[in-house]
Amino acid sequence: MALIEYSAVVDSITKSKVAPISANPTGQCLGISCNVTSVGTLYYNILVTFIYVASLAAVITFIYAGITYITAGGEAEKAEKAKKMITGSIIGIIIILASYAMIEWTIGAVN
Repeated sequence: MALIEYSAVVDSITKSKVAPISANPTGQCLGISCNVTSVGTLYYNILVTFIYVASLAAVITFIYAGITYITAGGEAEKAEKAKKMITGSIIGIIIILASYAMIEWTIGAVN
């Protein structure tokens, strides 16, 4: 019984000629991108979002390592750990910036 009701609802939705929810009556897009125009755009958006998140994580790690280094107080082990974290976060930031540059260069070359 439920299967029949479900299929009737799906049929009525797929056969209706309703405009997308995110479009206004004139058919223009509202807000952030209403649809994905291509797979390339989707991949680009995913990669750039990942780069932003990774950049934020690297900066937070750098700040945490700096605070750890400042508060090490004389403990050589804690200071050494903080130095390694600072070095790692700087290398991470460089890799992230290089990745972003490569993505932008590739997109520019393709377009």
